[in-house]
Amino acid sequence: MKENYPIYLNFLACALILFWTIYNFIYFIKGNIFVQSEQISDYSKNSAIIVGLYTGLYCINYFTLEKYNVKINTTSLLTISTLMFSSANFSQNITTNQSIIGFIFIAMGNAAILIIFVYLMKLIFKGS
Repeated sequence: MKENYPIYLNFLACALILFWTIYNFIYFIKGNIFVQSEQISDYSKNSAIIVGLYTGLYCINYFTLEKYNVKINTTSLLTISTLMFSSANFSQNITTNQSIIGFIFIAMGNAAILIIFVYLMKLIFKGS
């Protein structure tokens, strides 16, 4: 278990990011998502910061994770996620093309994190 701590740590970080997204979108939908463009923009900026910090955490664990051969793919996916969240942009009317592209960016960022989450889950259960 001790040698797998980076996997568990990264799994926890992925889970927190995904729960952060679910919580925010439930909040947006309950509060009428169509009038919350500013809050959604704040969410995407905060998510970019959180995923960026997670990318830094992942890079700190670079040498420990070397033996799992996930460093290149995971770092790439995390970088893509950070860029997707930071590129998400919303106008006042969230039905415009700009806002729809922003939602696509958020979806792509979360998809990359979900891929990492599933991969880490496989590593955890494979090690059991």
